[in-house]
Amino acid sequence: MKSILIFLVLFTTTLFSAGIKLGENYVKSDSAKVLLSASDKGKETGKVRKYETVTVLEIKNNYARVSKYYDGWSEGVDGTVARWVSVNALSAEKPVKKIIESNSLVKKYIENSDDFEKYSDVMIKASEELIKQGKCTLKDFEKFGPWGQSTIKTRGENYYFIYCGAMRSSNKIYLNVLNGKIEKD
Repeated sequence: MKSILIFLVLFTTTLFSAGIKLGENYVKSDSAKVLLSASDKGKETGKVRKYETVTVLEIKNNYARVSKYYDGWSEGVDGTVARWVSVNALSAEKPVKKIIESNSLVKKYIENSDDFEKYSDVMIKASEELIKQGKCTLKDFEKFGPWGQSTIKTRGENYYFIYCGAMRSSNKIYLNVLNGKIEKD
């Protein structure tokens, strides 16, 4: 009986100190790594982004399990794995989106871009420049979506991309959000 009580106290403390709960939670960090174990040494399999909803199934070592267990073979790992996210990146409360003031027509087409709150000025300016130069149209932003963060490791995490004209690699345009420079492959 005493050991059950200690377990419940520790379990409840972990849940409340993390600010999350079992069930639906939200990503509060700009992005967070998705790992194959409840450890920062786990293999990274992707990222979750701010405002995404995740379902927490278990909490262990300050990591939240957000998937069922499955065969690690599909991930190139031996044994059974699951996807885990740091509890520090999650919140039981839905984060409030920052309102970005802009008179730009392009804003409504790109406001769902990855990290828009952080880089709205440079994304709006680059989008307007691409339209002015005739490389993109508002229809491109509507059809192919907003700026997405590049996952190409050689480019680095400061690059975001869009497609203009068609969804082909030859129509992919990159934006370095640190200097505003627009590039094509």
